[in-house]
Amino acid sequence: DELFQSGQEIWYGYPPIIAWEFEPKNALRSVLPPGIMTGIPLQIYGMLSGKMEFSGQEVLWIPRFACAILSVLAVDWSIASVVFSVKPRDSLPLLLLASAWPTMVLLNRPFSNAMETCFVALLVASILPRKKTTIVTIRNCVYIGMLCALGIFTRFTFVFFAIPVMLLF
Repeated sequence: DELFQSGQEIWYGYPPIIAWEFEPKNALRSVLPPGIMTGIPLQIYGMLSGKMEFSGQEVLWIPRFACAILSVLAVDWSIASVVFSVKPRDSLPLLLLASAWPTMVLLNRPFSNAMETCFVALLVASILPRKKTTIVTIRNCVYIGMLCALGIFTRFTFVFFAIPVMLLF
């Protein structure tokens, strides 16, 4: 499932295999998550290394490494900003997050669920730490709108996680 969700088979398979969810007549999934989680990291790696043909190991490990970095930047930062806005020196929630099985295994792989988790975490971090006196700006609204659009294109279930958070906005 990881290979078909991440686009590794679409772009780097020999021969390329398109999963039924991506077929134009079915179109159940967007190519946005595979493009972000697999395509962009491999393109960056190709530019840095000077090659555009990748081995099977590179196609497998580089997206995982990129997802691990994305997980730290999006999910860990979001949890830290929410927790530290309430209790400035409380690092226990970050320790629990970092040692949780889903974080260590699933957020480090190019699953659409992992990308959805990143978008939900960024949405929570952009809404929850606000103070009552914070003025809502156009910039905040555009940022939140972009997060919601990307989240919905990633997985339709994003809506069910975003609605409770958006009610706080």
